[in-house]
Amino acid sequence: MKSISELTKEQAIEIAKLAFGHPEWIVSDFHFKYQPYIEEWYEDAREYVSIRFEAYFAGDKTTYYKVEITPELNVALWYLKRQTGMRDIYSVLHILNQRKIQETFTEYGF
Repeated sequence: MKSISELTKEQAIEIAKLAFGHPEWIVSDFHFKYQPYIEEWYEDAREYVSIRFEAYFAGDKTTYYKVEITPELNVALWYLKRQTGMRDIYSVLHILNQRKIQETFTEYGF
């Protein structure tokens, strides 16, 4: 069985599109990042894959989204809530395509 370190950029993007649910609303390139487990990072030490992109949020407004994939193949979709004068805050969204996402992982050999 494969680990998420073997997940290709193209496969991760397909998972991100399924998690987002509206790939036609995406207006930017995808930014792929694999973060290995680094023990010295203490409480921030975790392994994951991250895909970031910009897409429509409401009407003609866009925001940034982040999809994270954990070693257990859990998928989380986050969107950026911009607040003037404050740091960026991501809020989680519900993912409606869980079954299709897990079937896709199976097709990829995970």
